Amino acid sequence: MVNTELDCANNSEQFKWLQKDLSGVNRTATPWIVVMGHRPIWDAQHWRPETRDENVGALEPLLHEWKVDLALYGHYHYAELTCPLLASGRCASFENDGDSDADGWAAPTHAVIGNGGQGFTPFPPKPPPFDVYESAREWGFASLEAPPPGRELVLRFWGDAAEGQDPPLRFTHVLQRAYPRTAAPQTSHQKATT
Repeated sequence: MVNTELDCANNSEQFKWLQKDLSGVNRTATPWIVVMGHRPIWDAQHWRPETRDENVGALEPLLHEWKVDLALYGHYHYAELTCPLLASGRCASFENDGDSDADGWAAPTHAVIGNGGQGFTPFPPKPPPFDVYESAREWGFASLEAPPPGRELVLRFWGDAAEGQDPPLRFTHVLQRAYPRTAAPQTSHQKATT
């Protein structure tokens, strides 16, 4: 979990900490990486380059470099889910155009889970082109499950319900990857093995 209220620039202590933490993940033993923070990198309020939060956006290269699967945020009081987003803000393609790797990873998926209380943040009249799901009219929550053997990560968005009633399931998103995953990508930040 990162503190998006602090400095996130690439020379900050937080950036260095996250880089070190992500570089130490053994992807054959840990198939899924989920990063959480308060302010989102991508969301309906900040999807154009001129409106993006540069501080939080400074962390995005690490999400791509270390193949983070899912980024979860709050801050805005609505529920929102993106497609896997390339750094350009374009949805990754899973066709044979080179966006995805052998494990099925193409880019991080981003989710805002802020519909648990307080008032609702107005959703823009024109949602961003990368949104897969959005809800700004109902209280709710989300659940995350990684059922064995590790090929799927299931994110569910639920609506509110009266006490004693089951909450209604509003949306299910399943990320799928090869398992076991291949080793972490070789980068300049990783020690070479001999």
